[in-house]
Amino acid sequence: MMKRNLFFLAVLIPVFSLQLSAQTSNEFVKDALANPNIKITWLGADFSHCKIQDYLDCDPDRFAMMFVPAINNLTIAEPAKFDFAKYLKKSSFTSDLSAVTKSNETIQPDQMTQDTQKKLDDATINSIVSGYDLKDKEGIGAVIIYESLSKKNLYASMYFTYVKMPEGKVILSKHVAEKPIGFGLRNFWAATIFGFLKDYEKIYQKTWKAEYGIK
Repeated sequence: MMKRNLFFLAVLIPVFSLQLSAQTSNEFVKDALANPNIKITWLGADFSHCKIQDYLDCDPDRFAMMFVPAINNLTIAEPAKFDFAKYLKKSSFTSDLSAVTKSNETIQPDQMTQDTQKKLDDATINSIVSGYDLKDKEGIGAVIIYESLSKKNLYASMYFTYVKMPEGKVILSKHVAEKPIGFGLRNFWAATIFGFLKDYEKIYQKTWKAEYGIK
């Protein structure tokens, strides 16, 4: 009887641990998507694994050195437009681009036009996020990780990702696509961030809440 009970416990404990982990993870998802009082920090737009598909307006070196920082800085310089608290339905919002800035500094421009990676998988997203230095931060971080840009098709493929801080663990990462628009490469591609924010409540948030059974 004792051996049988020990065997039962050995089977039960891992199952219970998996259920507890899933429940805990779902609570973080619920906070990110539906809790207006949770602390959210905008971490920035990460282009470290982005591919430029079909435009030659700007060589990759110039894009990485000039326009990637400019796009991120614009989200801070124009808070009335890039109002993350308003669009993500949070009572307050902070911004800290330092972790993503360091990630963007690892861009290898000569690889940006090499179509060796067509899709960012979960393992790659997790690897990118785990590389962020978030040790002095708390709450939930929000980052947009770019996969590819196509000027010809007016298309930006990216992953909106919520991150648990300071652990640097992905809470939720979803593929989204937005249309660039505007004059100048900075404004043209920054418009995809603004487009996502406008679409968040009416499209993405509702879809993701339904997926996770969140009311």
